[in-house]
Amino acid sequence: MISELEKRLSRHAPAEPVEHAGPYSNLLIPVAEDIGTDEFRKKFVRPFYMANINRTEEFVQAYSEIRSQVDVGLISDLLSYYDWRPRKVGAFFAAIENKVEVTEHIGRLLLRSDVVYAGRDYALALAIFNSQESVDFLSRYLRYYLTRQDLKFDQSTVIGAIGYCDIINHTEILEEYRDAWDLYCYENKYKLSESIEYFSKLADSTNKIISQLKTGE
Repeated sequence: MISELEKRLSRHAPAEPVEHAGPYSNLLIPVAEDIGTDEFRKKFVRPFYMANINRTEEFVQAYSEIRSQVDVGLISDLLSYYDWRPRKVGAFFAAIENKVEVTEHIGRLLLRSDVVYAGRDYALALAIFNSQESVDFLSRYLRYYLTRQDLKFDQSTVIGAIGYCDIINHTEILEEYRDAWDLYCYENKYKLSESIEYFSKLADSTNKIISQLKTGE
């Protein structure tokens, strides 16, 4: 059966090669031909790409105004723009609406790591989905990027996501990456406990938004 992602790939060309070409740089992803109209960006991107999700009431109020239009198609479009802002928003919308249909799309974006700033929200969406597939994407990221001390990307956030998933799933996946983490952090002085704490707070804030949106339905 052809997946939705494969259908979209048949209509779009892949993004330009990344400079840090590695084993994931050739993963195919849909890429939109343009960045969307100014009206589109004003409505769906600008209010949310720098939103403080800890301000739950403020976020929910703004999001509620456009929520009826947030579906898999919109999220996929946001993720397909070669720009960190809509990709970040698309991943966050996917997380709060639990659109697991875009797991593969987001997972591939995380592994490619083409643009700055969006990795945190890719990891957040995958952790909120908390499926075998989404956790596998987080693990695949760590298996490679923890070997690249020269690339200071989202290793800290992703291992925090794995730690968070371990807590809620009562698993010990993190132990598989502890040695690699210690080697990666030999010069990059990140603390594992702080990474897990940071991500857990991020997930808790997101879950609070999800809960409030459900209450208002």
